[in-house]
Amino acid sequence: MTRIAFGTVLLTTALLAPSSETHFLYRIVGVALAAWTLPTGAEAQYPPSRRLSTTVEVKGGLQRPEGLSFELFGRPAGIEFAIVVVNDSSDTLIFPASFTTSLGLRVERGGRVVPTKIAWERIEVALPDDEATEVDATVASNVLPQGVAHFHGVLTAAGPPTFSAGDYAMLLDLRRAVAGVRDAAGSPWKGYFGEEGTIAIRVTEPRTPSEQRRANVAAANAAMLKGDAALALRHFNEMLRADPNDIDAHYGSGQAYLDLRRFREAALAFENVIGRLPRAEDTTIYDDAAIAYLALGEDGRAEAILANRYGAAVARSRLARLREAARKR
Repeated sequence: MTRIAFGTVLLTTALLAPSSETHFLYRIVGVALAAWTLPTGAEAQYPPSRRLSTTVEVKGGLQRPEGLSFELFGRPAGIEFAIVVVNDSSDTLIFPASFTTSLGLRVERGGRVVPTKIAWERIEVALPDDEATEVDATVASNVLPQGVAHFHGVLTAAGPPTFSAGDYAMLLDLRRAVAGVRDAAGSPWKGYFGEEGTIAIRVTEPRTPSEQRRANVAAANAAMLKGDAALALRHFNEMLRADPNDIDAHYGSGQAYLDLRRFREAALAFENVIGRLPRAEDTTIYDDAAIAYLALGEDGRAEAILANRYGAAVARSRLARLREAARKR
């Protein structure tokens, strides 16, 4: 889990740039992350073994440059999010079943509270490098040292059925919820956590070409996150109809083709991008292209692509690992 300082937002999505001048070419995730960490002076009071790190994941949103801020498109019926809590301690912590219902969460617009309803969909717990496991929301959850708890929810408008275009603020207060957390001995947990934070939300009804592109980016990312590569591909193709040279749309379509097992089309899309990338670009696209060619039985072409990026010796060892990945597709 990536954690960042309060006052910044990280968007872990593959497609964000408004033009082909900026490339970031990583696997698609499609969430915005906002994190609360220690304020100045608090670090000395609480050692690393006595902290909780909290992030908010917002699904289907794109990062905006203004601090903790992201953008949604159309008239969304709800805001999908997850409260992610990392146990930065050496002790197993017990999160009560009441943790979600004790969270202070509200939405405002222009300083006025927007009536909303919260539906908590599921709770997942995992160690940092393990697959998350869904747990029973009606009982307490144990989170091991360095473990991560994901509390997934959806905010829906309680008045009008959708969030109309405009600027909103999502405010989160963790104090009452964390007060219910216990250590392994059953005593109230005492340590530092970010108590509250605000995330700006802009809802945009796409009209201009730039807005329509961003809306397609968000929709494609959301579809890939949900495993619907066919839907994502339709959005990438809309981007390519608007701009056949959109490098991010070519890369995204390659990933969608790969997931759909349309390996020839995936390979061609990746090659289209590789030909326009600086050699120093930090990206997985060379591996993605190699996997596509391995799936096609064209091992020589796969090795040539890797050798072009990493050199012959590294390419051979990398190819062996990718063969195993290709067999699992």
